[in-house]
Amino acid sequence: MKGRIYVLALVLVLFLPMTALADICDDVNEIANGWNDMANAVHELDLESITQKDAEEIDAGIEEAYDATEEFANLLEEHGDAREAKLGRELNRALKILWDAEGIGAIVDAMDVVVDALDNITDYCDAQ
Repeated sequence: MKGRIYVLALVLVLFLPMTALADICDDVNEIANGWNDMANAVHELDLESITQKDAEEIDAGIEEAYDATEEFANLLEEHGDAREAKLGRELNRALKILWDAEGIGAIVDAMDVVVDALDNITDYCDAQ
């Protein structure tokens, strides 16, 4: 269990706040991969043996990743061109789904929606 939480902590290194819109295509793949890794790690947990402390660590990790990703989405929405702003809105909608999710299954599913929104940004970058 601790090993998986340690992996989650390492993944969070990827979620540093973005400071320049020009960096989106350099950073979005790592952000999406981080979310995907985190969703997989949470999905694989043995929910029968999870402790309150473990649950709090996971919640903190998700919250930190959420905050940084929301900042990224807002940057796109506020400072991007029309297509980038639309992608930022889509990412913010995905984050809202995650925010509203209750229960580990719904949280993992919502994390997948966030990854899908990030994949759309990756596709946009690949087309550039």
